[in-house]
Amino acid sequence: MPEGIDIDRIGLMGGARGTRNAALAAAVDPERIKAMVLMSVYYDDDLARIFPTLNASSLLIATEERARDRTIQAHRALPNSDLVIYPGDGQTHHIRYFQPGVVELVGDFL
Repeated sequence: MPEGIDIDRIGLMGGARGTRNAALAAAVDPERIKAMVLMSVYYDDDLARIFPTLNASSLLIATEERARDRTIQAHRALPNSDLVIYPGDGQTHHIRYFQPGVVELVGDFL
C-alpha cells in the first residue's frame, strides 16, 4: 500500500446511478467507508431503506433543474449529510465545467 493511504478510511464518489453503487458499498463495508460524495442522486425505495442506516459523512450535489428533488430526498434520509444545489441544468459529469469550484469542494470534503 502506498504511503499515506489508509485503507480503513475510504471515500467514495458516485454520480447519477453511481450514487446507488457508492451507497451500497457503504452499507456493505461501513467500517472502512467513511465518506461519500453523491452527485445527482439516484434515489429509489431500496436506498430509502438503506440511507438512514449509513454513518458515512456525505456530501450531496445537484443542480436546480436535474435530480434536485431526488437529491433533497436523499439528504433528508442520510443522517450525516451536507447538501449543495447549484443553479442551472447540468448533468453530473458537466457540473465541474460550469461550477469550477465543485472540484475543490469535493477534494476538501474527501
